Amino acid sequence: MDTLPEEQLKQGMLASSITHQGSDSHLRMQIDQHFADESPFIQRKESNKLFVSSWTRLLGVAFTSLAAAYFLLLCFRFVESARQWSPPTRFLADRRVESCYSGSVSGDGDEGGSWPTGDSAGLVLEGFGEGSPLLHHEASGLQGAAGGTQEEVVAAGLQGAAGGAEAEVDLEAEADEEIWEFAGGVASNPQIQDDLHLWEGRNMPVEEEERLLRLFEGMQEAASSCRSLLPMLTNKQRLELTKQVLKLISLDLGAICLVKEDKEPHRRAVGDSLIQLANDALEQVKSASYKKHRVKIKNLVSLINELKKPRHLEREKSADKYKRKMIAILATAEVAQENCMGVLNGLLQLRQDTLAGQLRRRTVEQQIEVIASIFTAHSDHLARDTTLRQHILHCQKHTGVYALLTTDHFKVSSNKIAPVKVLRNRILEAVRDAGGLLQAQQLATHELDSASGELEKRIGHDETEMEQPGPKPPEKDLVETVQSSPYATAAAARTGVGLLG
Repeated sequence: MDTLPEEQLKQGMLASSITHQGSDSHLRMQIDQHFADESPFIQRKESNKLFVSSWTRLLGVAFTSLAAAYFLLLCFRFVESARQWSPPTRFLADRRVESCYSGSVSGDGDEGGSWPTGDSAGLVLEGFGEGSPLLHHEASGLQGAAGGTQEEVVAAGLQGAAGGAEAEVDLEAEADEEIWEFAGGVASNPQIQDDLHLWEGRNMPVEEEERLLRLFEGMQEAASSCRSLLPMLTNKQRLELTKQVLKLISLDLGAICLVKEDKEPHRRAVGDSLIQLANDALEQVKSASYKKHRVKIKNLVSLINELKKPRHLEREKSADKYKRKMIAILATAEVAQENCMGVLNGLLQLRQDTLAGQLRRRTVEQQIEVIASIFTAHSDHLARDTTLRQHILHCQKHTGVYALLTTDHFKVSSNKIAPVKVLRNRILEAVRDAGGLLQAQQLATHELDSASGELEKRIGHDETEMEQPGPKPPEKDLVETVQSSPYATAAAARTGVGLLG
């Protein structure tokens, strides 16, 4: 009886095992079939991933290539632009290995490119002949971004002007003899008389040092003469004359910034005399009607306070370059200051000759225009000279007062610098075109009156007594006025030639 249940149990377990194995086998077949059905989908996903990845790489390569091409295009445009603005260069192998441009008087291009290097206001920089950047608008739509006012444009352009390494690109005249003839007032060929050792370390020969000190004294004398004129002028004339004198003298104060430390007290004294002139004018004119005029003079005072400070030089100039720069600024500043003194002394003499003590309005306005014309001609030269304009630009940037070198000077900043003789003649031409000095005008009128008087005498005399009389000497007070200042004498002599001849 026991064997039967055991056999049944074994058969039942065997059947159960077979059934279980069958179901497992069936399950595995279903799973395999399921994966087989899904495998194309998985392959498609992997294929899609590979496809997207390859396109990403291709796009990256394409954009990188475009960026590189754009960069090369910009470089090409920059080089072509530089070639367009730059005149042909030559090398003076016998004197130095720096590239030079024929036609300009002074070495240029230092202090890291003196005109602005910023582009934050929609302004871009383009290289030009003197190794400095030229500021201009990339498109007319950028003009709004640039601000629109002169001060904003110049301020944007001056960003970063203080930084960068110096670019020693020296621009020469057609012959250096153009400038040497103004050294010490006599001609001196540098090949024959080489005195560069006297200019080392920003030193100067004795005669040039005395010449510089005389110029500083003349600038202080001009400020003092202008102060003496103020009581005899109207309020508007006081402020206008003061402004023009301040601008002209402070222009040279900023340009003559390469002097050695022992000359700085003289520069500072010039600045102090200008500030005293400005304060006197402001004290005499307090009317609210002249608020704008007063603000301009106050701004000039702020600028002069910076200009009279010593200029920081990152490195010393070479003796050759220092000599050329100093001779150039001395030669042109002398003519500018001589004619400025001619204007002031002429007005002082006219005031003494006027019984009422008042000067004619038209005469004063014409003489003020003479000083303004001198400034225009003189600043045109300094705007082209990277070395001489650098201190002025830094001071304008620091104070925010753009009264000396403005956006108008950007238009000529890349032009060549003319020889010193031409620069001096341009100042004299500006004086003549503005009407000339009063002393020269008085001398011309006096000669005409003398000629008329002599003609009447000759008509009334018998033919036997008709002899050519000598010229009537000028009146004593006029001679004393002309001879009262060496600057006035020289200026009247220069400008009088054109009026008398």
